[in-house]
Amino acid sequence: MSGEDAAQNPHACPRCKLALERGTLSHTPIQACRACKGALVAQGELARLLDELSGPLMRSLDPDAKLEAATDAGARIDCPKCRRRMDRDDYCAAGLVFFDRCTSCALLWFDADELGATSLMWARMNTRPAREEAIRREASDAYLLLHRNLPVDRVLLRSAVWTLLRLL
Repeated sequence: MSGEDAAQNPHACPRCKLALERGTLSHTPIQACRACKGALVAQGELARLLDELSGPLMRSLDPDAKLEAATDAGARIDCPKCRRRMDRDDYCAAGLVFFDRCTSCALLWFDADELGATSLMWARMNTRPAREEAIRREASDAYLLLHRNLPVDRVLLRSAVWTLLRLL
């Protein structure tokens, strides 16, 4: 089911059985349940949705902050579209966020806290490489200064080297 299908053909909520409402979240078509706050997302739309949701988080998120596990509904559910049992997946195998996936329909079900927690993890994964690149750039600049026979700020150089060693 494409993102458009997810928005055009509402189904019943797999948790509370009420009708899902069509809508968009950060320009991505979804179906959501008002009662339990769950969301049905087309699998092909997930990366775009997480990029949109995590953008504001990346500016303020400490990538080393400890993330709490999202509340896990636990019980397996049936796909709202085909009614087959959905697989329960552990996002990034981190044990923090579990969501439901229908491989046949390419649909994902996120319970109330799961989509937000997944967005936090996505932001954190995208923030770390940017921070590491900034550290590498700083160390590279220090290296260039050293090899140009220019006065070198030894404190900056020492800090850059130790920072790189901690990343290894």
